[in-house]
Amino acid sequence: MPFRFLFHYLLTIATFVSAFGISTAYGERLQVIDQDGNPVANAVVSFPSQGPIPVPELNAVIDQIDKQFAPHVLVVQKGQWVNFPNSDDIRHHVYSFSDPKTFEMRLFNGTDSEPQLFDQQGIVVLGCNIHDEMRGFIYVADQENTGVTDAGGYAEVQVNGSDFDVWHERLSASQTEKRTMSIDSLIDGSPRQVRITLVIDAQAEEDERTFRSRKFGND
Repeated sequence: MPFRFLFHYLLTIATFVSAFGISTAYGERLQVIDQDGNPVANAVVSFPSQGPIPVPELNAVIDQIDKQFAPHVLVVQKGQWVNFPNSDDIRHHVYSFSDPKTFEMRLFNGTDSEPQLFDQQGIVVLGCNIHDEMRGFIYVADQENTGVTDAGGYAEVQVNGSDFDVWHERLSASQTEKRTMSIDSLIDGSPRQVRITLVIDAQAEEDERTFRSRKFGND
């Protein structure tokens, strides 16, 4: 019988600070691990920017490779354009139902598609109307210093103050919710460590099927 109950993960954000304490703004290496101490990849950690962040002139890119979005999580600044090339030798039908950006596009190998403008802050969940297993995310930042964790759970981010946001696709059943956290305690050590524990509410596989059932019409 498939598992259908809500389950919880504990996510620990471990951030290392210098022995001299927290400064106004500096680059830091953060690590995100789960309740078993395993690294969590593709989490986004963001701090508010101390100054304005210009919108990059170059378009961001999220490709289709081996029936997967590449990268799995893409961070862009609000007002940035994104290209969706298709490096597979098959076609895809990319779509989003997310409030920050609702769209659909058919992608054929070797054919350029129109770039999409992401001008609303938030999390955009991507799917493919042909390949249900495909899932990707675009994190649209608005004047935020962001870092995305790698396979080891590490991210480099410019720290500003003590409050920050954490997003991961398993933080909520909707896959779009962020958690605002505070660095409010320092553990002695060299370097000292701030450890914050989150509870992740993750819906069982039923929610995956519910999401897929909302797709655009079949090709």
